[in-house]
Amino acid sequence: MMRKFILKIFSYFLFICLQFVFSAVKLHAIPIHKINNAKYIELNDFITTNKCVKYSWDPLSLNLEIECNDKSVQAALEKNYYTSEGKQYYLNSAPIYKDEKIFLPLEFTEELFSELNFNINYKFDSEEIKIEDEAIAGNDEKDFSLTKNYDKLDFIIIDPGHGGKDPGAFAAEGLAEKKITLSAGRIVYYALKKAFPQIKIYSTRFKDKFITLEKRAQIANSKIKKDEFGIFISLHCNATLSKKTNGYEIYYLSQSEDNEESREIMLRENQYESENELINTIESILFNSQIQAESKTLARQINSSLMTYTDNLVKGRGVKKADFAVLRGVLMPAVLIEMGYLSNKREAGVIVQKSFQEKLAEGIIEGIRGFLKKRPRL
Repeated sequence: MMRKFILKIFSYFLFICLQFVFSAVKLHAIPIHKINNAKYIELNDFITTNKCVKYSWDPLSLNLEIECNDKSVQAALEKNYYTSEGKQYYLNSAPIYKDEKIFLPLEFTEELFSELNFNINYKFDSEEIKIEDEAIAGNDEKDFSLTKNYDKLDFIIIDPGHGGKDPGAFAAEGLAEKKITLSAGRIVYYALKKAFPQIKIYSTRFKDKFITLEKRAQIANSKIKKDEFGIFISLHCNATLSKKTNGYEIYYLSQSEDNEESREIMLRENQYESENELINTIESILFNSQIQAESKTLARQINSSLMTYTDNLVKGRGVKKADFAVLRGVLMPAVLIEMGYLSNKREAGVIVQKSFQEKLAEGIIEGIRGFLKKRPRL
């Protein structure tokens, strides 16, 4: 009872603080252009988001380079990918040249915010990107989880998905996702405690208990103390109509999903999202590009490690992005791991095994270590 009371008090306090902070935010807007059924912003408008941004492009090769904060991203007009630190990443739409102007896909714009280590707060609306004015955007006191001690990690929160009246997806044999995530969550929790004895490890649930998505965020955010830094990892299983689809996926929060499949998974995972003042306030918060950059790095590092530890058991489908409610409310770097497909009979038989879940835990541990080495610097 005391725990519930404390959580309610914290939630109310957070709600009041967020309302106060964001009622004072001054915003400027960048228009979104609809071209060939896709959304774009003009490159010259993107430059206004940060004074350090520079770009160059070759009209003959159509190659484009955008720089800021000693980081650079390369792309090419009419090509559906970009390159960052020597690695290529896919885009749904390509940058284009129209009316003597360069236009960047909206998805690419969000990628640039994190790839170039911006520290701004932003939100996509239907017709514009709202970006916090520079005078306010640099205020670290408002960035709840950020710390400039990049080797520091104070706590890790494991979130076994679903539970109680929310069973999640089902395997062909009737086994519910909620039981698999709980089992994996326990194994990962104790493995983390052993691997990181100096770090506080938490779990949102240890029993078959229903916890709303905003409550999971509240539990995570209640662990934040001044000058402390933590990460949030949510565990899930996937499912689809195709019995052949297989592989694990790692998601980070984004306002522009990868594809229709990501949107379908988002809708399934968000189905128990509650509607109250707190979650609505959290949804209205501007995204912080530094937390986005850290979440993306965490996802990539865990993905890289899992390729080593679980690839012979469950193949990786890569790092993806979606607007998961459980990630949206968490004020720290956060990822969601879909451990595999319960709709695939072979894979369902693998991910329920303790041996796989132990390998999963090892991969997560190494991914966290890699994240601390690669964590984006401001």
